[in-house]
Amino acid sequence: MRFFLWLRLGSRNYLSASVFLLFVFLFFIWKLRTSRSSHVTLRTPNSQLSSFLNGKNTADFILDASGKYRIYPFGFRKNIDNRAKSGVTVKVSLVSHCTTEHLTLLPALARRWQGPISMAVYSSPSDLEDTIRRFELLRQCNPDVEQLVDAHFVTLLTPGDRRPASSVALDVDNQQQPSVEERFLRCDDLFESRLKAKLKDSPNYDQSSPYPNNLLRNIGRTFSNSEYVLVVDIDQTPNVGLHNAFISFIKARRRISSITEDTVEREVFVVPAFEINTATSVATPGTKTELLGLLRQFIVRPFYFEMCWKCHQPTGYQKWENCPVSNDMTVSHQVEWIDPWEPFFFTPNKAPMYDERFMQYGFNRISHACELHIAGYNFSVLSNAFLVHNGFKTAETFHKSKQTELTRNRALFAVFKKELLEVYPESSRRCW
Repeated sequence: MRFFLWLRLGSRNYLSASVFLLFVFLFFIWKLRTSRSSHVTLRTPNSQLSSFLNGKNTADFILDASGKYRIYPFGFRKNIDNRAKSGVTVKVSLVSHCTTEHLTLLPALARRWQGPISMAVYSSPSDLEDTIRRFELLRQCNPDVEQLVDAHFVTLLTPGDRRPASSVALDVDNQQQPSVEERFLRCDDLFESRLKAKLKDSPNYDQSSPYPNNLLRNIGRTFSNSEYVLVVDIDQTPNVGLHNAFISFIKARRRISSITEDTVEREVFVVPAFEINTATSVATPGTKTELLGLLRQFIVRPFYFEMCWKCHQPTGYQKWENCPVSNDMTVSHQVEWIDPWEPFFFTPNKAPMYDERFMQYGFNRISHACELHIAGYNFSVLSNAFLVHNGFKTAETFHKSKQTELTRNRALFAVFKKELLEVYPESSRRCW
């Protein structure tokens, strides 16, 4: 009797062991197949983009509030190293945006900022695959981009794509196109050939579809996961050490008993903007001392000095210049916002977002600063911070439809200001 009981139990154990071995064998085969396939695909952390680039032609996305744009958040995730995360208790991110043609400016921005960057990249639907591949090459050739930048891809929603995200087919022709690897065999080619040539031939906002700059800024802010953000254009460069200096500044400011939490939360910190004459081949200044020297030589001048001086004159450049240079970041002076001031600034990320109706040129940043003013935010200019735009802003640097866009957005701004009276009925501030 015991013998037959042992035999039955043994049979069961043998069967269980066989099933277990079969499972291990099948898992090994699956692992082997996936490891082989990974050697022939680009290193794309986002599985949605992986399936897109592997030719499966499907990828999930989210829509913007208007339902006109597809958004692929975190197409590439940063791989921040110890430089950017050691001892950081206040997370501060730089937010920027651009088209495919201007991606070559990103490495210099990342190298100078040395902190987290949330980047929104706009592309036409037909160029989306090429844009993603270009960004992957950019990461492979630039450690700063790979370690510091989160990339979010944005494109128009084509008529045939108005379906649930899980079943959308991307309109991309993967055939008859040479791969980017074939076009750019060396990293140097990424900067010196086609992209750089296209950059020279592509004036600001000169695209086949309206450039949704405020949507892109909001996407960058939304996915930055940061307490403070500095929103800049891709062709601007901050001073050396600004990321860490601002973190130290905020931490020190919170320790001052006379400054309440509400005061800190309702304050934005202006970074004075300049522009440099690139015809001189002088390197972009990294310190305030260097910048002041170039100002005296007229190689650097305040931003929009020729095109719209009243748009940045309220910054108080003379006060900023006279503020002593020091190792510690402080507030140089405070400025009450007036129309049409459009400064660049660090802002709490919980502050109002940009109005996405403003596209192309004109009033996209003024409208945001105006709302912050109405909402009760105060503007404080930082003593040792600055941004430098790559090149002087002149009439020749703008696209042909600038005035048409300016007229349209000026009318929208008038409507926008009336709407703010309803949004903030208790505010005594006005946008003029």
